Amino acid sequence: MNGLFHVKHIALTILLKDEPGVAERYVAEHAAIWPEVEQGLRAMGIQQMRIWLLGRRLFMHMETDDGFDIARDFARYEAQTPRAGEWQRLMESLQEPAPEAQPGEWWGTMRQVFDLSDKAAGVSNGDSSMSELPPPDLVQRWPLPASPRPIVVIGAGSIVRDSHLPAYRRLGFPVVGIFDVRREAATERAAEFDLPRVLESLDEACAIPNAVFDIAVPPGEILGVLARVPAGAGVLIQKPLGRDLEEARGIRDLCREKHLTAAVNFQLRFAPNMLALRDAIDRGALGQITDIDVRINLHTPWRYWEFLHGVPRLEVLMHSIHYLDLIRAIAGEPAGVYCRGARYPDLDGFPDVRTSIILDYGDMIRCSLTLNHTHEFGPKHAASELRVEGTEAAARAKMGVNLNYPDGESDELEFSRRGSDVWTPVPLRGSWFTEAFEGPMSNLQRFLSGEATALVSPVEDALRTMAVVEACYISSASGGTPVPEE
Repeated sequence: MNGLFHVKHIALTILLKDEPGVAERYVAEHAAIWPEVEQGLRAMGIQQMRIWLLGRRLFMHMETDDGFDIARDFARYEAQTPRAGEWQRLMESLQEPAPEAQPGEWWGTMRQVFDLSDKAAGVSNGDSSMSELPPPDLVQRWPLPASPRPIVVIGAGSIVRDSHLPAYRRLGFPVVGIFDVRREAATERAAEFDLPRVLESLDEACAIPNAVFDIAVPPGEILGVLARVPAGAGVLIQKPLGRDLEEARGIRDLCREKHLTAAVNFQLRFAPNMLALRDAIDRGALGQITDIDVRINLHTPWRYWEFLHGVPRLEVLMHSIHYLDLIRAIAGEPAGVYCRGARYPDLDGFPDVRTSIILDYGDMIRCSLTLNHTHEFGPKHAASELRVEGTEAAARAKMGVNLNYPDGESDELEFSRRGSDVWTPVPLRGSWFTEAFEGPMSNLQRFLSGEATALVSPVEDALRTMAVVEACYISSASGGTPVPEE
């Protein structure tokens, strides 16, 4: 497969314990793998899994769905699959990490160094002197559902006007009605986007049969809306998942209780440049990731969003959460967080509007986020970018929407090979606003119809992002390490 539907290949290695009978036991257990485990592995998006054995070393090769994330989806598999934990404990009793594995890894991730299918085109994924950079045909679009269900939009704020509805109109998704407690806002959106109905109440909105509910309300109102949607419904929740981790857990629990198929709209993962970046990383184009850096230095018009005035948490919860979620998708779960938020003299009533964050990925990956939203000194030194460096190459992605929001600038993505001063741009099909908003709804709709086997941002995964956000605020409140006396 290629383009949108390419299969992700993952190679892992581990050792069996150097004890009598362990190899025989391992082979015998897999010859009669428990049905629950096999079904759970297939359900999370693994299309094929093969394991080889030589001496004590095991080699596993997996072919997975395009949106598969090994850390997220294995955690979901263990939480939701009967006897998965029991199987995992049995396997761990027979295994030990390979000495080459990274700190915290059980199965060590292997780097692809050759692909015969690419050789005819002069491509060798692990050889920086021969591989094509940027890699060809990078994914920039999420596949669309064949027959999208009707969408009911709950909330008619600026994000719906600027992003949700333009994306759905461009794709031809059927938005059958909109509701907002401010009827005039819903009426304006309906007129602007030619929507058939302005719904008079939340109950009327939730009564529309077979609908997917696009919930775009302030975070403190999410629980109340979810309590009214019908059991078993599909819902897309605008980030963040509540105002803090405790509320996020309550949302997760309610979704489970009502058997909702719920995803969270972390749309930055679906921006064309970020889809392409992750595709390049998955193909091994950057080598082993060594550095992740987010730099925001610009003016953000916080007063554009009236509901943010007076909130106790702002920058990390409402903005940098996007980057934390994206970094989790790229690098997995951080071991810890260092954070300090800061106010600004001219923004009375707004808490943290500037933040410095370090994510702890051990001593082999440096990961930092520097976020200044009060830079009012012109565009010359303004910045909105993500840089990812590896042992073979580096990538820079520009998030243009942050520059002169909401009009913004075009997104960018470029790559450079290690040791080179040449950066090669990737032509992009669009930007974070608004093309990224196509992906979350498409993924949810495809999952509901059975066209996809996994949600990219299910509530359970969003809860992990909320946990990182919570850690940021705890760290910021705790302060830094006191400087010792001389």
